[in-house]
Amino acid sequence: MTLDQLEAYRANRTELEAVGDELAGYETQIAVQSAAEFPYSLHTATQTGLPNVPRVKTLLDRQARLRASCAAVERFAESVDDYELRRIIELRFMSQGKKPSWQEIALKLKYRSEHTPYRKLTGYLLNMHKKR
Repeated sequence: MTLDQLEAYRANRTELEAVGDELAGYETQIAVQSAAEFPYSLHTATQTGLPNVPRVKTLLDRQARLRASCAAVERFAESVDDYELRRIIELRFMSQGKKPSWQEIALKLKYRSEHTPYRKLTGYLLNMHKKR
């Protein structure tokens, strides 16, 4: 896992929602049908599915890539044994709303310096890559 992958998580989640919303617009169609047998009465039927058009294929491919990227970051965060380090990752990259600054994270975790959470995270990522 790299710092760039972690930084991209929030944007990927936002884009994933947008892609899902756009796909939802293609998904449901309501049609009026008549019965196959007498008295041939009209009724509405809801058909669900996605049309086989290039735009939908592109959206589905993008959705799959975004889901895989987000899942990789979530698995990484869950695999970190150190509670403070996991909390730094969750606060900085995975929290909803405004992205907190390193200073805000330091205050929440009772560090004296805003550099401490950043250094702790980057040190962990460097050691992780050295072990490979």
